[in-house]
Amino acid sequence: MNKFFISSAGLVVLTLAFLIASNAQDKPSQPHKDVSPTPINLTVNMAEQDKYPAKIGRFKFMAETTLTEGKTVKYLAEDTKIDVFYYNGGGGGNNPGTVKELKAELGLVKDALREVEKLGMYKDVVFEEDKEIEISGTKFIASKCTYTQLEGMVGKLTSFTFLAAKGNDFFKVRATTNGKDGTEFEKELIPFIEEALKINFGNGVDLSESPENDKKILKMAKELYDNPLSKKTADDLATMVRYADKSQRITVTVKASMLDIDDDYGQLFVGFYVAGAMRYYLEHPDDLAAKDKADPEIRRYLVKLYQTIRKKDDSYKNKIYEEMEKQLKGK
Repeated sequence: MNKFFISSAGLVVLTLAFLIASNAQDKPSQPHKDVSPTPINLTVNMAEQDKYPAKIGRFKFMAETTLTEGKTVKYLAEDTKIDVFYYNGGGGGNNPGTVKELKAELGLVKDALREVEKLGMYKDVVFEEDKEIEISGTKFIASKCTYTQLEGMVGKLTSFTFLAAKGNDFFKVRATTNGKDGTEFEKELIPFIEEALKINFGNGVDLSESPENDKKILKMAKELYDNPLSKKTADDLATMVRYADKSQRITVTVKASMLDIDDDYGQLFVGFYVAGAMRYYLEHPDDLAAKDKADPEIRRYLVKLYQTIRKKDDSYKNKIYEEMEKQLKGK
């Protein structure tokens, strides 16, 4: 997971696509190797974008485990267990989003279940025909099977596996229940999967670059400017920053001199800085290499956020954004 960092040298650092400028020079600078950066959240209240909520529907969060190529998250209910997997699909030019690749990956899941049956922990494993399903604009291949478990969650069980891909990453949900009609259980899983998708893939938007996704990100940027503190703000900012971070075309240089990171809303302003830059670059694709040309749009976004916060909290003041507001009004 790529995060913003603040180093003791006064630099704001984001791995991969972002270059960060120091207060003194406003030039892209690399983090000092002898500094151990301390991670901060992207925005106020946005920590939840990379953490699962305590409950999704009736399912309670139990644990998150980091894997070499991703992570797995477990949710439980009295009669149900759900495991959510985010993991890298490899590379080598393969596109895990194709039906062929998804079916190959799903085949590995089935093979694993058959191996457990051979070990004597399951019996009577039966798979129904796979089907393709779309959830929140994301295409899945879904598999259903029934079996009798002889250890742990003993009894006849129904298990669903939903598998999708985003770019080079797989997203897999395996949900197992006992004593519940399979059709009703599948319906109950759909809203759970919709929420799980948002955590790492941001509002169901594929983070791989394409003209279609550029339009979606640009639309988000415009909506953020029109309504800076909506219920969608955290989700949209998280999506936008991840999209920029994965971009092979766009590099956003975050100039620390234009921000007050230590401010109570500092992380939120960082997000709006990126939103302003992304709007400019997506509207002016020929200026991708001209970093300073995005500055007026960035200032416009920062001032709009400042004004919106001030309307809700008139005790809040910040000299950097007040001066920026004066400069914009003077033009």
